[in-house]
Amino acid sequence: MFPRPNFLLAADRRRMHHRVMAWLSLPQSPLKRAVFGALLISSVVGALHVFACWFSVAPHGSDYLYNKISGMLVIYLFLVVLYNVVRITFAVVGRLFGIGKVGWPQLAGGAIFCGVVFVITLIAFGVGETMRDAAFKAITVRGGPLIAAIKQFQAKNGALPGGLEELVPDFIPAIPDTGVGAYPKYEFIRKPDPVKYGGNPWVLFVNVSTDDLMQDLLIFFPDGNYPANRPGHGARRFGDWAKIEWPVSSDASK
Repeated sequence: MFPRPNFLLAADRRRMHHRVMAWLSLPQSPLKRAVFGALLISSVVGALHVFACWFSVAPHGSDYLYNKISGMLVIYLFLVVLYNVVRITFAVVGRLFGIGKVGWPQLAGGAIFCGVVFVITLIAFGVGETMRDAAFKAITVRGGPLIAAIKQFQAKNGALPGGLEELVPDFIPAIPDTGVGAYPKYEFIRKPDPVKYGGNPWVLFVNVSTDDLMQDLLIFFPDGNYPANRPGHGARRFGDWAKIEWPVSSDASK
């Protein structure tokens, strides 16, 4: 088989170059530009959020990205959408009064941009939070032997242990960790605040707080009488456990 002439190889390279540049260049249609921009922005932001969620519950991870970066990205997306909504509103008013210069295709592009950003971001945040929920469920499973050991100690001694270390080695070989680097340990309280903790004689919890405003506890009540799920004081069940939110002023050690 004969080799292709050099001029044909050069032509192939030019065609490939034009195809690559055409793919990288922004579409000319306002609607296509809106979809392209929305997909680009929301995909990057969404991917960062999913990574932050995964890293926040990884065995050797940290919740720094989830606490800091994800919040900033949410604010950024909100401002992007707000800017387009305001721009579209003023443009529509201007068109109605005959003083606007923005065409209907550009307005439609802005609306499509907002819609695509909202949908893809919503999906990304849903995926990320599902990953965190799965990790929280795993934490409750790992805490099962610890709960059993506390109950066995109480049944044998007629009193609660002063701390989890008293369970080792007679009732449990070692105190398990949660398996999540950002929230590594289980905490035990005996005779906690009866009002706050529903009169339970003891509670076991993991502090999974993500900001300075609310205190999030993944907690086990032996009586199972968790507070009603309501704003500012909600309880979302994870099997026999629940994730409870309290104002940060509440002290979990009482």
